[in-house]
Amino acid sequence: MTRQEFIDTDWTWWDLYEWCNDQPRCDVFENIYSQEGYDDAINEDVSDNGDNWQNIRDWLYNLPDGYDFYRYDDWGEWHGLDDSDLDDVVTEALTWGDENDVWDDEEDGEGSDEDNDPFEEELLEEEPIGIDDLLSGGVSVAQYLAEHAKSEREARDKMLSELVF
Repeated sequence: MTRQEFIDTDWTWWDLYEWCNDQPRCDVFENIYSQEGYDDAINEDVSDNGDNWQNIRDWLYNLPDGYDFYRYDDWGEWHGLDDSDLDDVVTEALTWGDENDVWDDEEDGEGSDEDNDPFEEELLEEEPIGIDDLLSGGVSVAQYLAEHAKSEREARDKMLSELVF
């Protein structure tokens, strides 16, 4: 999948969950659980709790319910995730994909940067450049490069002299 295909996809929670699970080392859903995973985690917490039944009841009463996915945050609290949270998780997955270089290369002819170069169209539509303008432009570029090289040499020489003395 290319990056643009990822961006253009109309994601659902389950589609994004499956995409992230198919990616090696993707941790976007590390603290996000499906309803089944949420139920399992809560059952484990209740069985490991060892607290009195009233405290467990109160804790259970305050848990979110009725969502397809839940996030367990760094403070040990559960949050139900709805469609308004999906865009944030898609952005997390996109960022993860960028950082881990998972995108396929753009296919030729399908949205590559070369095909959408706005300057290429301008150059094709303009009048041909005259030889005088071409030579004048070349001289300007050569002068700029010579000045830039000279300033770099001077800066390098200054740094070397400071190191030596």
